[in-house]
Amino acid sequence: MTALVASPQWFRGVDIILEIVTMLIAMGVVYAGWHAYRVTNERKHLYFATAFGLISLSFLGRLFAAATIALNAFSEAVVEPASSALGVGWQIFSLGRLAYVWLVLAAYGILLGLALKWQRKRDVLVLLALTTVITATSVIDSWPFYLASLALVFCIALQHYFNYRQRKAATAYNIFVAFGLLTLEPFLFLLASAEPALIAAAYGVRLIAYLIVLKTLWKVLSNE
Repeated sequence: MTALVASPQWFRGVDIILEIVTMLIAMGVVYAGWHAYRVTNERKHLYFATAFGLISLSFLGRLFAAATIALNAFSEAVVEPASSALGVGWQIFSLGRLAYVWLVLAAYGILLGLALKWQRKRDVLVLLALTTVITATSVIDSWPFYLASLALVFCIALQHYFNYRQRKAATAYNIFVAFGLLTLEPFLFLLASAEPALIAAAYGVRLIAYLIVLKTLWKVLSNE
């Protein structure tokens, strides 16, 4: 997830690069998941690819919103008052942020349903409705988003741990480790309000987790 709190000055610029790299890795997961679905015809790979497709879109939305506010302020400041230029840019940024929040929570909802092997569409619809409510509450403050993300990813990691205990497979273990690391991400962002340097750790944890997921999917493909 992209930070909804300000990065420390020394990390600005680096965070954008890490976001782009992580987005490309997420797109790689989408491709690997889709290819695994085509090879194995197992729908779990399709759902996995769909979830990371939403995550990839969330990155694109955030990057577009951030670029819009920067370009708007730069290009119009000499023509319009700075407050007006920033006001329009901030509205676009806020819409991009809300889209980001909804897409990430929806992706985690799909991954949770996949881990729990939900069969009823009603369960998914209820979770998506809750996602919409949490997104609306994140307009004023970002902590509902981080708390919801923490709860969802923790449940996903816990279920994958149970799956690993049952199967004792290397792929199950790797997925458990990946989501275990992702559990740390929203937790670090929550703490970042007191210590902004933790944002860098959150970006690093997310990058490593996505790499583990990508490596695991490619390993599945190589064994087919």
